[in-house]
Amino acid sequence: MKGAAMQDVQPSHVAMIQKYLQDRKRFDDIFKKQPFLTISRQAGAGGHTVGREVIRQLEDRFPKDPLTHGWEVFDQKLCVMILQNTSVNVSFESLIKEEYKSEAKQFVSDLLEGKATQYSTYKKTFHVIRLLCQIGKVVIVGRGGAHLTRDLPNGVHVRLVANTNERIERMTKMFDITTREATKQAKEQDKNRARLVHDFFNQDIDDPLQYDAMYNTSTLNVDQIAHSILELVISKLDHYRAQHSA
Repeated sequence: MKGAAMQDVQPSHVAMIQKYLQDRKRFDDIFKKQPFLTISRQAGAGGHTVGREVIRQLEDRFPKDPLTHGWEVFDQKLCVMILQNTSVNVSFESLIKEEYKSEAKQFVSDLLEGKATQYSTYKKTFHVIRLLCQIGKVVIVGRGGAHLTRDLPNGVHVRLVANTNERIERMTKMFDITTREATKQAKEQDKNRARLVHDFFNQDIDDPLQYDAMYNTSTLNVDQIAHSILELVISKLDHYRAQHSA
C-alpha cells in the first residue's frame, strides 16, 4: 500500500521518460539531479536483489522523507521502455542479456535480418539511462551505468562480485536451468558485459577505481551489503539537501 500511495503522488520514472521521448521536449522540472545508484555485477552476483534491498532499507530508515521514496530499479524495465518508444528493431532478449556483437558480426546480422545498427540501439539506451539519472532516485543495474554517468553529480557506483560456484548455483535456482547451462550463461554474460564497457568506454569492468565500492556477495549477505551502500546513498542525500537548502 505504501508503494501505491507514493506512486499516486509522483509519476513513475518510466512515465516521465516516455513523455520526454514522445515529444522530444526537455522537462527541466523533472531533472532534479537527485541521488542515484548504479550497480555493476558479475552474472549471478545478485545485483537486482541488492538494489531492491537498498530501496527497502532507505524507505524504512526515512519513512516520511520524499527524497527516500519513489525510487525504482531499472534493468528489464528499461529495455521495455526503449522498445516501446523507438523504431529501433532489436530483440528484447538481446537487450536483457546485454548482448555484445563484434562490428563484423553485427554488420552481417543487419544484412540478413534487417535489424537496426547496434550503435543506434545502445546510443538510445545510454541516452535514457542518463535521463533517468538526471531525474534521480533510480537504481541502474548493469548497462555500463557507472561509466556512463560518472560525470553526473550525486551518483553512487558499486560493483558486485562473487565466487563462481556460488554464482552458478544461484542462477540454476533462479532460472531453473542446469549447472551446465548456468555455467555457459554466466561466462557469456560476463564476457559480453566486459566487452561492452571496454569498447564503448575504453575501461576495464573489473577495475576497482571505476567504482566507489566493490562487494563480495559470497562473503557478505544482502542485508550487510545493502546497509553499507545505504550509508553511501545517505551521504549523497545529505549533500543534495545542503545544495538545495534555502
